[in-house]
Amino acid sequence: MVIAIIGILVALLLPAVQAAREAARALQCRNNLKQLATAWHTFDSINGNYPGGGWLYSVSGDPDCGNGLKQPGGWIFRLLPHIEQQGLHDLGLGLTGGSEWTAKRQAHGERYVTAVPILNCPTRRRTETFFMASNGCCVPGNVILPPGPARQARTDYAANAGSGPPTALNVLGDMPAGLSIQCYNSPDPDGSEWGDAYQESGGVVTRDWNGVSYSGSQIQRAHIKDGTSNTYMAGEKNVDPNSYYGGPQDWGDDWGMFTGHQDDNYRICYKNPTNDFDSSRPTITPIIDTPGTGVGFIRYSVSFGSASPSSWVTGSSVEPSSLSVVAWSARAVRRETRPLPPVSSCTPASTRPVAKPDWKA
Repeated sequence: MVIAIIGILVALLLPAVQAAREAARALQCRNNLKQLATAWHTFDSINGNYPGGGWLYSVSGDPDCGNGLKQPGGWIFRLLPHIEQQGLHDLGLGLTGGSEWTAKRQAHGERYVTAVPILNCPTRRRTETFFMASNGCCVPGNVILPPGPARQARTDYAANAGSGPPTALNVLGDMPAGLSIQCYNSPDPDGSEWGDAYQESGGVVTRDWNGVSYSGSQIQRAHIKDGTSNTYMAGEKNVDPNSYYGGPQDWGDDWGMFTGHQDDNYRICYKNPTNDFDSSRPTITPIIDTPGTGVGFIRYSVSFGSASPSSWVTGSSVEPSSLSVVAWSARAVRRETRPLPPVSSCTPASTRPVAKPDWKA
């Protein structure tokens, strides 16, 4: 009888204990984002602009290439010194001689397999390194992995690259013309080495980088027209639960986190002008992690999202003191001088595409 009563009490208490643990994990996710937002502002105060998106997926960050257009690494690599990871950032520093290229790539490999707790959300998964795809993907050209099974560190957070469509041209960054992956030996770029941040083909938009960070960006506070408290900076990305620790590879979670602009560390918020459910260009809003959705970048692997429907961890605005942002504004600035279009936004609470009347004009 006593055992039965104890069993009933345990059964009653277990859901409460689980809920308390989940609440603690969600709080940790929010604290991570708050610290990252503070790091963005520290970076801005030192460099005069928010961290840029670097180059593209196939080149990792290099400590000998500064924090400007010459740096191939994206926002995460650039923020490392401001989240107490200076030593990790500096791996390979000074190895610029012709005979030191292999040693530099190996040092980059040490970083590539180093997990950073602040860059993982415990509502989704533990902080650890993850086995890579068996097909040889996904190692940047300036990285040599340590001996043994191929592993990499990944992030659960992504930066706001803007309101462009779910196309490869928009989701993946550029390899700037005339520059080498030995970035320290490349000439200083002026921005013309990148493709246009806004591109069309046959009257259809194929790229629209207008977020707070993207390939080749140098966004300043003054460029954010809606104000930093109303502009989405970074938040949880959507990840296929089948790929949290292995299994089928999620296209938006298959490369390491220290590369340039790609769908593993940058996400978009897109409004299809005519049909939210267009199979080739659906409206992109935050969506809950959904099993079996990792292949392709048409919808899920380019979206923001969350692992927990009960405690949605939306992310942080550019202003770190304001974390409960209702509208995700993708407006910032482009390198060209043409007028900006209307601001587009998404609602963090949405778990499905929004109807057109709900979209902020």
